[in-house]
Amino acid sequence: MDSIVHDISNFFEAHPGGAEVLKPKIGKDATIAFNGGVQRHSKAARNQAAFMRVAVVENAVAFRKDIQAKEKLAAKAK
Repeated sequence: MDSIVHDISNFFEAHPGGAEVLKPKIGKDATIAFNGGVQRHSKAARNQAAFMRVAVVENAVAFRKDIQAKEKLAAKAK
């Protein structure tokens, strides 16, 4: 999310939406989902996520645009 990698491995069962909400986002950019595409998260959720940060993605803006373009193409193909 937001160019930051989070380790959520210990959070699956604690997530209010359950593990099934998180699993499809593993290894993917969950920025849109986290920021309102699925659920607009509270400040408390953002603070909790901050404790799960493990890395920053370099060149994330270019990477994110590439991923979003691929997701749009996949959605059009459906």
